[in-house]
Amino acid sequence: TLVYRVYVREELGAVWRLISGVEPLEKAEFEWDTEPVPDGFYRVRVVASDERDNPEETTLTDALASERLLVDNRKPELLGLARRGVWVSGLVRDAASPIKRIEFSLDGKPWRLVGPTDGLFDSTSESFRLRLPDDLAAGAHTLAVRAFDEAENQGVTQLHFVR
Repeated sequence: TLVYRVYVREELGAVWRLISGVEPLEKAEFEWDTEPVPDGFYRVRVVASDERDNPEETTLTDALASERLLVDNRKPELLGLARRGVWVSGLVRDAASPIKRIEFSLDGKPWRLVGPTDGLFDSTSESFRLRLPDDLAAGAHTLAVRAFDEAENQGVTQLHFVR
């Protein structure tokens, strides 16, 4: 019967920290809650042992470390949202992951996609520009813009304006 211990370290760190608890795991599965972990790249190491079925002098252990894993809990920031006539522009920036999608909703209507200015979502910083409908009624309006990074974190902002 095998038991397991799970360790983690920052990608360039030297110290492995035990995250699976004092007692070894009896199942070959573990869910790591990364919410309190700072964003960055990490490696996870699993150590398996047959210590429960063998005396200490004949116990066997083996370890395997993961490829680097990205922990990204922060949502993208939406900056500089501005309207000039029928055009609205802004910038989405994320500290760790590339931007994956930008959407807008005008006055609570369904979300619609917005493409990045350069035509390709491939960076942690993406500018965007969208055109408001030509038939937009006079009066007060609310434009909501949301952005998602590759880790599915979502940032949202709103722009209130009068036409």
